[in-house]
Amino acid sequence: MRRWIVPLAALWAAASPAQKPSTDAEDRALEEAFDPPGAREAPPPPPGKLDADVPPPRIAEQAAETEEERAVREFAARLDAASTEPELAVLARQAAALGPLVSLQVAEQWAINAASTQSPSRPARARAWLLACGPGPNKEVARCRSRALEAMRECGGALKAEVAKLEEADRCVAGASPDPEDRACLAKASAVYRRSRDRLMLARAALAGLEPDDVARRRAALKLCPEPRCASLRASVLEQLASEELEKGAAEQAVRDALDAVKLRQSALPASQRLYARTEILDRTCAALEQKAPRGKCRAMEQQALGGYVFRDYSRTSAGAREGLAPAEARVATDHYSVLLTPCLQEYGEKTGSGRYRISWTILNDGHVTNVEAVNVDPRGRLMGCLKSQFTRWRYPRYKGEYQHVEQEFRVSGTNR
Repeated sequence: MRRWIVPLAALWAAASPAQKPSTDAEDRALEEAFDPPGAREAPPPPPGKLDADVPPPRIAEQAAETEEERAVREFAARLDAASTEPELAVLARQAAALGPLVSLQVAEQWAINAASTQSPSRPARARAWLLACGPGPNKEVARCRSRALEAMRECGGALKAEVAKLEEADRCVAGASPDPEDRACLAKASAVYRRSRDRLMLARAALAGLEPDDVARRRAALKLCPEPRCASLRASVLEQLASEELEKGAAEQAVRDALDAVKLRQSALPASQRLYARTEILDRTCAALEQKAPRGKCRAMEQQALGGYVFRDYSRTSAGAREGLAPAEARVATDHYSVLLTPCLQEYGEKTGSGRYRISWTILNDGHVTNVEAVNVDPRGRLMGCLKSQFTRWRYPRYKGEYQHVEQEFRVSGTNR
């Protein structure tokens, strides 16, 4: 038996225009998807004033730093301070446990350091940089390869000739198709990648030569590069397969592929961004599945596949209205995040009674949440502490104008899902 949070009717309030000055600050630029680990969001805009019956908003409470986030932050500080080969060698070994993005950062810094000091290890470090490229979208990978190949070229000698062959192979893969006339080019490129032990590009060359309907071979190509740095490539393929499964009406398999893709994408993201790695294809496959499956089926599959839930960061977008946040628009985010309250109410809520809880909160202009309160709940108790902790992860669309205050009733349902 599982108990689920069922959001009920909500009440919305906004600050009085007579009491709150208008907010004219420009929306803060979105964070880059691959900022250095440990980067923290800038503080939200200074709060204004609300009506007397609404507590004055504060800067939104920050989510507690996870062990992974702390490890990455502390590692980044050590990497910034590292300047010798022995120090960087130690960090390279430690980076493997923190994900491919961190490993790439170490490889890049080590290669740049070796070049600046004219170290005998310079050729090896430039090659290691190339073989660390992979996390992130295709443009990031292309940029990484371009810089690493240039570092190899500057080493001269045999590496310079190897770079010329690798660049020719890269051009082939970038423009290749399954057409027979491209197969000779791809075969030559694959041979170059094998000699360079570049499993990422070997997998990309194999995928470039496959027909779209050759599903079995496309899945097999995923095994050509099991390295962590290949997570983004493998995720892209799984997302394509999920879309195709959806078109065939195989919604459950499509959800499984989409969830596997999310898990891979999370592994290539900074720890602080993994909670918000939900993708458009996962939303589409879940919507299709739950047209026929019981409500909550997709979230249950998500919990099983990922060991938790994954969300959209709505604060990366702006509200549709010129000013204010429409209730209907905010309700989408509320429904999206309400599953986070389930563990709190199950663990610390009343074991008997109606199972209804009236909770209120304020949505700040940057989409973060503050002033979380609950009726008839001890403000210093464990339930309140748990609720506040979960609300630190909620994200609404950014908007201008008066702060939005929400009061909503949640019911813990004991229905099987």
